[in-house]
Amino acid sequence: ICGFERLDLFLDEFSRTKLAAQCTLRHAYLTFDDIVVLERLHSSSTAILEMISEHKKNIRTENSAIYGSFMSKSPLEFDIKLRMKDFTLSTVIASFIPEMLDPLATETFNLSDIDRGARIIIQETIVKIANTVRTIEINDAYVYRVMDNNTGDAVSDAIICFTNLNIVKMMDGMITFNLPAIRFNLDVNLIWLLFYLRTIYKKYIPSFNEVSSPKVNNDKKSKFNSLTRILNTTTINIDEILVTVTLPEEVPVLFVFNNILYSKESTTLYASSLSMMVQSVYVSESKVFFHLLDIYDLKIDINSLLNTGVVQLDTSSIYLHTEYHFKFYMVLDNVITAYKSFKQLRTAFSDLTKFTRVYPAVQLPAKIPKIRLLSDNVFINIEEDLFEQELGL
Repeated sequence: ICGFERLDLFLDEFSRTKLAAQCTLRHAYLTFDDIVVLERLHSSSTAILEMISEHKKNIRTENSAIYGSFMSKSPLEFDIKLRMKDFTLSTVIASFIPEMLDPLATETFNLSDIDRGARIIIQETIVKIANTVRTIEINDAYVYRVMDNNTGDAVSDAIICFTNLNIVKMMDGMITFNLPAIRFNLDVNLIWLLFYLRTIYKKYIPSFNEVSSPKVNNDKKSKFNSLTRILNTTTINIDEILVTVTLPEEVPVLFVFNNILYSKESTTLYASSLSMMVQSVYVSESKVFFHLLDIYDLKIDINSLLNTGVVQLDTSSIYLHTEYHFKFYMVLDNVITAYKSFKQLRTAFSDLTKFTRVYPAVQLPAKIPKIRLLSDNVFINIEEDLFEQELGL
């Protein structure tokens, strides 16, 4: 389940007034790659949580006072540095879905027997804890998905990767989040995998069942207050976000966000540019993308969104550029197909004892939030037909 290759602990200074220590953990791993392991962990952790919940009210008050006194009012000056090299967290499970759900199963092969899941690999993590500030630095982190390909073999590919993440939290609660770049790869198969992992999580991860009825009724209000508190104490700075979306029928769409900034003072989310790119219809030998949509100086008023439900968008300019023979319906139809796939997967994973299919039914109209878009300039450019250009020459 877990292990590590080496642990080094250095106590630099220890006295009545100061504690300074360094700890390095190398090649650690935490794996949940067997259904039997999850079942045993679930039974043991449930028993432990039941014991803890009986005394949690008394312990919570005492521990809160001790923790707050130690971390903020203690005269002890401490400087602790934790370093973790090559950490792996893996959840790759087979034989979770019932075998009867495979209509093409044979005596020697069933799709349920294939390993599916995700792995998180972090090359280096540094955690620093002091009296006035705490920092987390993550270098070269990857999230891999493990799924079967067309031939039924389990293969892995990266769906999230980033480097040099830095999170700083001050003792007054202010948080600064800095990230140079992050990349996402999304497709319909990832939706299936998320439902698969979510179902495993709900079945085997225990939770405290101690919420009273009045608190349940105020659950939305509590979440709103928590979100507001986070937004009022957080500053976010991301240089670039690259999202690669592969729609059904292998239709790729790229989204690039540059210089994303959220400031707690203005409660406005800002992006210097947003670009949407699609594949060119004129080049078939390789994938060549062109900018279909460019938005500059995009601002989203978070306060307006949370308080009134209105999405307020302000931009300096919007550019729409398209090739003459580009088919917009290829993107729109596949977006609709992807949403239908989401609905089908959500229904199918709601009950794994049988296969449930979504059939057409009468539904109420969807409530779309109000969107207000203000732009100083809007430009639309449609390229001429290449054949017409040749005729013009």
